[in-house]
Amino acid sequence: MQKKILVDGLSALTDGNVALYYRLKRYGFDHLLAYRSADRLPSPALQVRTKKFSANYFIEFFQFVFLLIKEKPDLVEFYLHQFGRLGVLFEILKIGSCLFFRTPITVICTGRELLDFGRSRFLKDLSVKLALRCSKRFQIKESYMLSKLDEFDIVPREKAKFIHNGVFEGLSKCQFKKSKDQKVVLFFNSFKVWRNVDLLAEAALELVRRRNDVVFLLVGARNRNEVDSVSNIVQRISPQDRWRVQIHQMNDNREFYYGLADLFVLPADLVWLNNSVLEAMLLEVPVLLPDVEWVDKIVADGVSGFVHEHKNLSSLVSKIDYFLDIDKQSVSAIVSRAKAEVLDKFGSEKRAYLHSLFYKTVFTDYEVPCGIFEGDKVRVLSLDEIKKAVDDT
Repeated sequence: MQKKILVDGLSALTDGNVALYYRLKRYGFDHLLAYRSADRLPSPALQVRTKKFSANYFIEFFQFVFLLIKEKPDLVEFYLHQFGRLGVLFEILKIGSCLFFRTPITVICTGRELLDFGRSRFLKDLSVKLALRCSKRFQIKESYMLSKLDEFDIVPREKAKFIHNGVFEGLSKCQFKKSKDQKVVLFFNSFKVWRNVDLLAEAALELVRRRNDVVFLLVGARNRNEVDSVSNIVQRISPQDRWRVQIHQMNDNREFYYGLADLFVLPADLVWLNNSVLEAMLLEVPVLLPDVEWVDKIVADGVSGFVHEHKNLSSLVSKIDYFLDIDKQSVSAIVSRAKAEVLDKFGSEKRAYLHSLFYKTVFTDYEVPCGIFEGDKVRVLSLDEIKKAVDDT
């Protein structure tokens, strides 16, 4: 019997994706085949990854996919997930330009990619016949990879484990062990002008001068120059206290930093909601947000308690002070409310439901009411709102 395999880059893996793949079992997929460009991989997946992601590695990964098709053409049916963006799809077509066998590959895309893909000529026939060749340039241990094909499977979400790749390079730079009396304020995002990292550094400067219990971790510099530019502010702190404002380059160790954090601070005026905010909320780290338009989309009830005035240093300092001194019961209430809202509007059940709608279009020609995405209005719908929209169509 032919097996259906979902091929996915998992470029933005969350625990929601793991739940999604578990649900995909209902829609006829037997296995998940994944490469990674970040730091986590769900344990049931076959990890085809030996080094940092690069253009060559992308080609190498698909060479392996094509090898499996070549070796088991009657047993394997591949589905490429979220490769609807035409530039990526054309790259795949170029990789397979030398043909000595043919096999159908179904391209699956969702959300915004669904709309992009819908404008293309491929919409008429989602099964794309690709020209494929296994190049000698990328030699893979064929016997090992093929032996793994029947070993990996999708497991329930509660049994899925996340693993890190490589070495925890950032840990050696954290020159302190957090004591029970210390409180850690975290910023984890790339340093960019409009994200007001300088403002946060100024706040750190003031708070470190008058509090002995606070440590700031500002993680997100892309290079040494960005580290130095923010470090110039830190130099105004007395030498014995400078270790309490640490500037780190961006790395893959976010679980470590989130695990240390007592407060996640976003001083930035971002155009749209940032993934790092959602991750912090889901990990039950209270988040201090700027007073910008999208904030009330996260936790409308009681939102003012964790919002600081945008680009106002005194407001940011006072809010950080407030959160560091607030009793644990109040923090717990705020965190629980934030987590519930994130799960409802951005969580795995909603993501899985949206994906399943599209998979139904592939397998049963079920019509997706694309209006539920509310793309023009840029409004985040909750799971219940989406289900109601579907029921009303």
